[in-house]
Amino acid sequence: DEERGDRISVQGMSFDRSHEEEMEAAFAALDEQEREERLHRLLAIGGGALLLVFLLILLIRRAQRRYLTERALVPPPAEDVSLEDLIAEREEEVPPGIPPEKTLQGQVRAAVETNMDVAVAVLRSWLTEK
Repeated sequence: DEERGDRISVQGMSFDRSHEEEMEAAFAALDEQEREERLHRLLAIGGGALLLVFLLILLIRRAQRRYLTERALVPPPAEDVSLEDLIAEREEEVPPGIPPEKTLQGQVRAAVETNMDVAVAVLRSWLTEK
């Protein structure tokens, strides 16, 4: 009301935006922290995977080495060697002073001599497996 002396004046007033800026800074810090956590997690997973691959390679190399050494220890079969020669060679490997009944070969011979039918059945089953 102008008769009473009332006047309306419009003035521009800036709002307090410090709270909004603090929130943006807090969100930026959370984003940065989340990014660092993701990076650390990926590095841990990658390191674990690398360690697993390294262990797998070591195990494979060890198995190969064992296979090659076992293969080197077993001599290749000679084509012109008779069974009697092989048996005689094995008998020479037995240390002196041990009675033949105590060796595995002696025990097998005794078992074959006493149970010839069982020995023949075992040999037949071995031959039919091939």
